[in-house]
Amino acid sequence: MKTVRSLSLGVLLGVACAPRSPSTGDTAHASGRTQTDRSPLAAKAPSTEDAAHAPGDTGATTLLVANGQGVHEYDVTGKLVRTRTPIPAQTPRRLAGGDVLFLSKSATTRTLYRIDSTDKLTTVAKLPVGYATGACKFVDDAPEGSHEWLHMESADDFVVAADGATACFTFRDRNANMADVEVVVTAALASGAVEGWVNMNKRGGCKAEKPAAGAAGLRVEGKSVFCAAGRPWSTSGAEADFQSKFGFDKKKQTITSNAHGEVSLGTTKARTFTVEGYSPSGQWVVISGCRDDSGDYVYRSLYLVDRATGDTHTLQAGKGTSAISKRNVSALGGCSIETLTVTGEATVAWLSDELLIVDKIAIRPGIGTWTIDGDVAW
Repeated sequence: MKTVRSLSLGVLLGVACAPRSPSTGDTAHASGRTQTDRSPLAAKAPSTEDAAHAPGDTGATTLLVANGQGVHEYDVTGKLVRTRTPIPAQTPRRLAGGDVLFLSKSATTRTLYRIDSTDKLTTVAKLPVGYATGACKFVDDAPEGSHEWLHMESADDFVVAADGATACFTFRDRNANMADVEVVVTAALASGAVEGWVNMNKRGGCKAEKPAAGAAGLRVEGKSVFCAAGRPWSTSGAEADFQSKFGFDKKKQTITSNAHGEVSLGTTKARTFTVEGYSPSGQWVVISGCRDDSGDYVYRSLYLVDRATGDTHTLQAGKGTSAISKRNVSALGGCSIETLTVTGEATVAWLSDELLIVDKIAIRPGIGTWTIDGDVAW
């Protein structure tokens, strides 16, 4: 392959809502600093009896979840609809027409598979598991945990090109802000052709070589190679989707609510809050702040604001959301109000049906929260 130098479901919450950190498998999931309760969905592998249940008549979108027992389809309440394949799977991605891509690894290899709408399974390509920095070459077969083995850090390290023809992966030896080696790999879904480029190698020098102009699935900036923007995996709404005089003002660093009026968050220039994303309806907005980069990982705290009332809620895994008082709203900038805290690589994204995904946690504001046992398909 070519090389180029230098170049991360429990009891329901209350109205409706949809990564990066270390974890099992290829994707390093950033779990929050609050503990996650184990739910029936997370506690057991799907059974044949469970798979026979039809999805509830809610008109809701289903979730595809990949784990060591395969790829499974759940409704938004956490009920298993069916198992698409029993092959151990990771990082699934949806394609047009109901097809799904996913990775599966053995002790020494990594393979990209595809399931069609009838659940027929095909092998797309065998992907490199790592990079030998001394020999300047990709490695197709090596023990996991070896010096050469690389992994993904976040949801956007595996994207499918907008035309649906190419899959692109970013693999690193550690989380993004501490990595010594970073490579980009593409796989043509029709032919299975695989190519790779080195984006960063602090362990040794390798000859620089850029991809050809217009290479499928790639974006080149200077000496660096990146996966091109793929099909969107979040269905976030926008502030304009829900007209309200209540909510968060990023510029003023205030929250205005029906109960408390306009309240300053007490932030400083070094510690400000920002918008993570609006729910599909625009009613709910996730805001984050209290950035902490004192350790190996960069952490941030998440809060949920209901723009219908302006009420601010903490997020607690396994407990749901909890509205906080005016006094605590004004103290958010002091970073002492307990809420869900995640790493900078964490996936925070909205799906349809007002479903909020924070890594392994699914949240529907005002309805419920549950733990997801696996990787969600985007």
